[in-house]
Amino acid sequence: MKKGRSRLPVICVCEVIMAINTTEKYNNICLFMEQKVSLMTQYLSITRTMKETFMLEEETDLRDLLSKRQECINKIQKTDLSVQKIMNTGAEELSRISGDLKSSLDGYLHSIKSLLELISPVDAEVMVMVKEESRGIKAELLKMSNVRHAAKGYSSKEMNIPVYMDAKR
Repeated sequence: MKKGRSRLPVICVCEVIMAINTTEKYNNICLFMEQKVSLMTQYLSITRTMKETFMLEEETDLRDLLSKRQECINKIQKTDLSVQKIMNTGAEELSRISGDLKSSLDGYLHSIKSLLELISPVDAEVMVMVKEESRGIKAELLKMSNVRHAAKGYSSKEMNIPVYMDAKR
């Protein structure tokens, strides 16, 4: 050994890269979980607004709320796919994460579960209201169709004069 050089323990480059990749994957999962919690909170808010709109029978265009809600669903599905990809590619590495990191993930999972428990009854109520509204609209359309059909029976139609009519009578 030469003077002036201290001997450092040799660390395998592969271990360092794996540690970095595991930390990066964990950070990505945390970001996706934060995003999912945010999207689910937004979904809950939109669903509650829809419920209030139905209850107050406001003449509001629900298409905007429905499109925002569907957008949340689509984003949540993309987030779930991203997390699933990370979990599938590095499940073995992620099993080595520290207790603090696991507790952080547990916190996100608990938040998601709580949000789902809040969303479920509100969503069910909205679905019932939408079905009732749909039945009401169908009934109104059927009434309009029946009225129109009845009105056609009273309309003045051109009378076709028979070709061989006896005009002397």
